[in-house]
Amino acid sequence: MKDGRYQEHRTAGHGREGACNSVLQDLASVEIAGVNFLLGCRAPVAVESPFAVYQPFFGKRTRDPWAVDIRVTVELEPFPDTDSLPLFFDSGETWRLFRDGPGYVLRYEPFWVARISEDASDVTVHLGPDHIRKHDDGKVTITSPISYPLDQFLLVYALAQRSGILMHAACVSVGRSGYIFPGRSRAGKSTLTGIFAGAGGMEPLSDDRIVVRKIGDGLRAFGTPWPGEGGIAVNRGTDLAAMLFIVHGNDNRIRPLAPRAALERLLPVASIPWYNTAMLGPLLGLCEELVGRVPSYEFAFRPDASAADAVKEFAGEAA
Repeated sequence: MKDGRYQEHRTAGHGREGACNSVLQDLASVEIAGVNFLLGCRAPVAVESPFAVYQPFFGKRTRDPWAVDIRVTVELEPFPDTDSLPLFFDSGETWRLFRDGPGYVLRYEPFWVARISEDASDVTVHLGPDHIRKHDDGKVTITSPISYPLDQFLLVYALAQRSGILMHAACVSVGRSGYIFPGRSRAGKSTLTGIFAGAGGMEPLSDDRIVVRKIGDGLRAFGTPWPGEGGIAVNRGTDLAAMLFIVHGNDNRIRPLAPRAALERLLPVASIPWYNTAMLGPLLGLCEELVGRVPSYEFAFRPDASAADAVKEFAGEAA
């Protein structure tokens, strides 16, 4: 270990510069909200998607001008030593984040350890045995590490400096406009999205996590592969027309919120790494821009088909 930095294992026939294969092979791509996760490996392996919900995102890549590329290099070596690295944040449950110079090391045992550049554009992931399957014929298949929590972490960090944010919200597209319904756990996002799914003229994109990105002069909302109980995860974006903060009610009522009130409701559901002060300015600034530009409302709803009718009527009036 030198200078407390991340120690890579470089042994004969192994490592990023080893003899297993000196050429990085492209394995697969995963696209979420215009962020392309490009997987590669120096060993001859096949890669498979971790969960069925990722299938609409797996094997996709956007080349739009606003796309963000994240290169993810997979290593099959043993986990590197992180004992001498300063602990930056401990989730208390599943993962720990260390500082490695200007970058980071994310440790998620026993599954993987990832070294991440400061802007999250370049990542090296050491896989644990649960991600590697060796076949009798000598071939190797790996499970894509682009799944929770690595993909969420990388996306939040990559978009923080690029006017994008992840939030707890459902999203539905009505015509050419998108409406998001922010809310904490048990607020009713999955219930509401299930109602929308059964209504004509509405396309739910997610029932739990969405990404909002500033693209040019506009704001767009995107579905993600991180659904709630409803399992709705559509790989599509829609122009953001309004935010409707959901609460339970005996009837359906939509009332306007002032920007300050909307911001107070938005911050608790936005995925902001509060422990990382370098990201607070851009992300808080984007939240303020959102409530300043996008009309915000409180939506009290009944958990039946009338809620979909209320939103469709609202969308027609707003158009």
